[in-house]
Amino acid sequence: MDGPVLGGTLSYGRFPTSPMRLASLALAAALAAPATVAQTTGLYLYAGMEAHKIDPRGRIADFSETYNATMGAAAINPMGALETTRVRPVVGLGFKLRVDRLGFDTYLAGALESPQTVRSTVAGNFQHVVEMDVNDQMWGVSLTYQLNDRLFVGATTDAIVRRATVRAKTVYADGSESFGSEQRINGIYTADESFLGVGGTVGVTFGRFTPTVRLLWPIEIDDTPLPLTDYNTYQGNDYFPSDYARFANDPNGLDDGAAIHGRDFVGPRLTVGIDVRLF
Repeated sequence: MDGPVLGGTLSYGRFPTSPMRLASLALAAALAAPATVAQTTGLYLYAGMEAHKIDPRGRIADFSETYNATMGAAAINPMGALETTRVRPVVGLGFKLRVDRLGFDTYLAGALESPQTVRSTVAGNFQHVVEMDVNDQMWGVSLTYQLNDRLFVGATTDAIVRRATVRAKTVYADGSESFGSEQRINGIYTADESFLGVGGTVGVTFGRFTPTVRLLWPIEIDDTPLPLTDYNTYQGNDYFPSDYARFANDPNGLDDGAAIHGRDFVGPRLTVGIDVRLF
């Protein structure tokens, strides 16, 4: 019996097999294997981590850049950049229906993230502080095909309601905080964006546990400015700015082109998680 030869082929007796032939045989065996489906019909608990990318047009990133350029030397410490790729937990509950090799999955899930904070120290001994978070509620449907008794692939889509919140406040030297109108940018800005996600899923089943990967791209439905919703601080700023210079020169809050929009909070999502069959 011959052993392995680096960079060559494997030969056992008179049966030479190249790595490409081994891969072809493995794929053929997987497709031909009976679908004694390990992933069975039932109710599943889902938990995972999701990386989501926002700001496809760079408008959220523009806020910090234009703020620092406008404030100039008055900003002792410049405003940091808001992160546009975030990782957050996802939890949900789903139901799977299996008929031979075909599967139908549906699930309800939520994704929550902690606020990220950026700040700038301004001459006059106070800080502009901006907090941002993006949280989702989603309903998803997947159609899957069982390649063998463990591995499946499929197409997936979900409907998402995304709440994007930006909080802008002033923090003074004594530690007191204010969302009041002494600083025009102050306020709480909130938008609920609805959109669809389409993509694919792959998973491998081990008894009651099914590790899965989902990748989805957005189909945007709406695009409106991120509005001020804390009307206790209303002072003409109807939106949170993308272009701070235009915002500063728009005292009546009419320049929608200077605003961050709901579409700026929509982007692709990659989720790695595990389904646990309850019964």
